[in-house]
Amino acid sequence: MIITFEEIDSTNSYIERNIQTLPDHTLVRALYQRFGHGRRDHIWDSPKGENLLFSILLKSPKRPFVYTMCAAYAIVLVLRDYHIAASIKFPNDIYVDDQKICGILTTALYENGYQGTIVGIGLNVYDRLHVSMSDYVDEEIDLEKLMLSIDETFQKLCRQDFDQVVAHINQCSYLQGKILPYAPYGNVSFDCLNSDGTVSLNNGTKVIKIPLNEINLGNMTQKL
Repeated sequence: MIITFEEIDSTNSYIERNIQTLPDHTLVRALYQRFGHGRRDHIWDSPKGENLLFSILLKSPKRPFVYTMCAAYAIVLVLRDYHIAASIKFPNDIYVDDQKICGILTTALYENGYQGTIVGIGLNVYDRLHVSMSDYVDEEIDLEKLMLSIDETFQKLCRQDFDQVVAHINQCSYLQGKILPYAPYGNVSFDCLNSDGTVSLNNGTKVIKIPLNEINLGNMTQKL
């Protein structure tokens, strides 16, 4: 099922309000979100009709980070189809040329048991103020076809062995070869995402494993 709104508070919020009646694998898209938001309650403000804003409802119980990472890698693969080289900045962003082009917000809902998981995606396509797909693509980009392409790739990845998906994700990590200030461990280098949902960081004396959803990396200071 695909539901499209000209304007809404947020696609994630719409699914959350209606999760009992919406079927598995519902896609909700909006041309404009009045209260779009990202991780840690950051505001996601997008001009009307310029970007791809949609959410996917999934009722199959998986760990939320699996859905987040499959969505992130799906977006990287679809951007490659447009000859755009993208990378994944953990925990939930897609970068192109050192700038954020896409954000993902994943929410698992529980009330008297598991209800479902919502994966919200905001991808800059025609945004004139931020890096966007249109900066790299000359032809017109159909937003609904783009959404369906991302969703198809995402669903395929969700059916694969996650250990294999993680190996590909690590090959397109934005953090490879960078030193990160991370309290209380000082400057750390990124090693890898692990299939258990942790990220391995190395401060030169030991390897520290931190849950993906707790990562708050701040500014990268220098190349290794």
